[in-house]
Amino acid sequence: MIERLLRDFEASSYVLLRTMPIAEDDTYTEPLPGRTFDLPTTFPQLPSPRPSNVLRVTRTLFHSVRHRAAAIADIARREQCDAIVACTGGDMIDIPAAHIAARKVGVPFFPYFFDHWAQQAVFAPRLHRLAEFVEPRILRRASTVIVPNEFLARDLERRGRVRTAIVRNGCEIPSTLSTESPQRTSGATAAIVYTGAVYAANYDAFRNLANVLDSTGLQATLHLYTAQPEEEVAGAGIRGRVSVHPHRPLGEIPALQAQADILFLPLAFDTPYPALIRSSSPAKMAEYLAAGRPILVHAPPDSFVSWYFSKHACGLVVDQLEPEPLAAAVRRLLEDDDLRRRLGTAAQSRAVADFDLVAARETFAATVGIPASKLLQRGV
Repeated sequence: MIERLLRDFEASSYVLLRTMPIAEDDTYTEPLPGRTFDLPTTFPQLPSPRPSNVLRVTRTLFHSVRHRAAAIADIARREQCDAIVACTGGDMIDIPAAHIAARKVGVPFFPYFFDHWAQQAVFAPRLHRLAEFVEPRILRRASTVIVPNEFLARDLERRGRVRTAIVRNGCEIPSTLSTESPQRTSGATAAIVYTGAVYAANYDAFRNLANVLDSTGLQATLHLYTAQPEEEVAGAGIRGRVSVHPHRPLGEIPALQAQADILFLPLAFDTPYPALIRSSSPAKMAEYLAAGRPILVHAPPDSFVSWYFSKHACGLVVDQLEPEPLAAAVRRLLEDDDLRRRLGTAAQSRAVADFDLVAARETFAATVGIPASKLLQRGV
């Protein structure tokens, strides 16, 4: 998402700091031309006279935050940065370290919450409690917290004096959108397509669909284009009429999605991190809408994804983890050409209205203070 947002800005208008260098053989995204610096991922050991394990871990954590904050501040001063933006999705240290660095340098701080930062530590109870304590204090001192949807904005604003700006996880919208929904060939096996990661945040929804396809006479196969190997997918109980394909470069994804009979958008129902699921805004959501294909959403009823598709009638929503309603939804999408056409047209309309990358880029620039003059002409 960061690559998409910054792609049409002059390289001199931003500096990238990262803790996870992109592998040379990674073809999923194109590297950005801006100056890039690698932050330290290892930290000096603290001398300690045999402290308890909890104390040692806590002291090491705080020392690591200060160490990374110093590195960020040093780069920000040297590069004469006017603001610091820190994204979730890396490790837990990035947000507090960037907050401290911004205060050291005296520039505005913009946390970019693709998801709940504190909830990322749900599997480490002590770290989770610490993150829950620290998070509202960081957010109150931020200039603005950037979020991808209304649900996450509402969750954060409930925690106190938090100012938010919504920047959608957008995508490139074709200048001409097809209004024709390709007809299915009678008797042909339909392709239900999913592009992205297959993991704990969607396992049970996938299992439900795989079981439905196995136990009914529906002529459909689930095609997964993912970086997860086939044995890992099968090990999660997702097997049967399922075909696992290697992940493809970003430029190939729109064509794959546009050829699908149904695009599948799943989120987990039984999960230890319901807050993350509720406010999740998958990047593929914009791509699915722009593809103009029938979208089958299988997600909890209180999630942003279910709410959005239900509100705008731009996909068929199954918000129960039960096989019968899911089977009925798949059957409707396979047999009702008029429904498929209506959903595809509505989906493309919502892509234009809410997920145009140009609009997201302009909102992001206005929020963090990048002058409009720094946008390259093709992005205007």
